[in-house]
Amino acid sequence: MTEKAELVDRVKVYLAHNFQKRITLESLAETFDVSTGVLHRAFMTLTDESPQAYLIRLRMYQAKKMLSETNDSVAIIGLKVGIPNLSYFNTVFKQQVGMTAVQFRKQAK
Repeated sequence: MTEKAELVDRVKVYLAHNFQKRITLESLAETFDVSTGVLHRAFMTLTDESPQAYLIRLRMYQAKKMLSETNDSVAIIGLKVGIPNLSYFNTVFKQQVGMTAVQFRKQAK
């Protein structure tokens, strides 16, 4: 495995365990002791998406799971997946999933 691939795998594991925290490209780069440019390029090269896009996708996957499996409010689920601003969570959810969180929940149950 190349150094780049190893870095990307380690970042993916880190994100899977920490998606609920506030994470920036800068904080990721600092955690893995690389520059933001190196991290961003490695991620783009190996996954065709930025670390930020990957994190959003991961958060929306978790949000869909919670909407299906819990009765937590949309605001609480937003907090749990690391997006404390309800308006922003709703915007991102609709962009990523194609419907609102409330619509998704109704369809999933």
